[in-house]
Amino acid sequence: MAPAISKMNFANHPHPRINTVEGRARRSLIEAGLNKSKKHDAEPGFDSSLDLDSSEVKFGRLLAGSDVKARHRGVQKLKQYIRSRCSMDNENGGMSELDLMKLWKGLWYCLYLADKVPVQDELSKNIAELLFCFEGTKEEDEYAARLYLEITTNAKDDEIDEDHVHGSHCDHEDAASTDESDMIEVDEEMDGEDKENSHIMEAEEEEEEEGEEEEEEEEEDATLVKHCRGAHLASAFCRTFFRTIRKNWGITDYHRIDKFYTLMRYVLHQMYVYMASRSFNLGIVRLFNDALFEEILSMIPNGLRCHIIDISVAELAKRVEHQR
Repeated sequence: MAPAISKMNFANHPHPRINTVEGRARRSLIEAGLNKSKKHDAEPGFDSSLDLDSSEVKFGRLLAGSDVKARHRGVQKLKQYIRSRCSMDNENGGMSELDLMKLWKGLWYCLYLADKVPVQDELSKNIAELLFCFEGTKEEDEYAARLYLEITTNAKDDEIDEDHVHGSHCDHEDAASTDESDMIEVDEEMDGEDKENSHIMEAEEEEEEEGEEEEEEEEEDATLVKHCRGAHLASAFCRTFFRTIRKNWGITDYHRIDKFYTLMRYVLHQMYVYMASRSFNLGIVRLFNDALFEEILSMIPNGLRCHIIDISVAELAKRVEHQR
């Protein structure tokens, strides 16, 4: 039996005339600007031609500002902005991994500053639903899945070849060690050749170092490459989300940890919804699974990994049950 509310507590409540819990929850959503109304739908969205670094659109200030309604209104407008930005018709559009990291930084602070459980739940749902703003057509996603499978398969084959070459090289070294005594007699004759070979080796090492530097530059530039809609960009959205959560996990205090647990559950649910909408295509499943494994399951902290393990099976079961 619920305890009776005293007159003093009733009078001190922000909405003393609202007697029901559901009514107070709806009022909290209205005050936070998360209620769905025709007025909000009629408001103009962001110009998709604007860049995230432009002075006209500052998502960080908007999503992490002190105005509650402005923060939540910005999340709602992001859906229209992302769809326009990632459209195939937008020649200057697309989003890079760096753009997504900036976006998630603002969204993280937006949820960090949210108060009251109904507001936090609704905001987490809205943020998780942004995943489908990156959705491509089934043909586009099938092509992206097939291409990703080819890339990962070729990478694994290259690793196997390298291991085989390394193993054969070790066998040659063992065989060479047995003939070391025979090679002592010709050491003096090989001194001149060794000097020449040393110069050649130094030149080869310099070329290898230059090649490694070029590869590092290419890897750094990969974060700046812009992609249009599709499963590859949707998985990048999830990947950058998990990375943001992991990087900020150490500064998340005890009182705010639950709201981020809720957000992870909603994002994981939307991932399974996306997979199910593509009939659990193997390439798309690997796109999302690799993002989850590389950013969470193979990294620390353990608390984050254990939470994902706890909720993943439950959320997958919900999605499978819903399909039946």
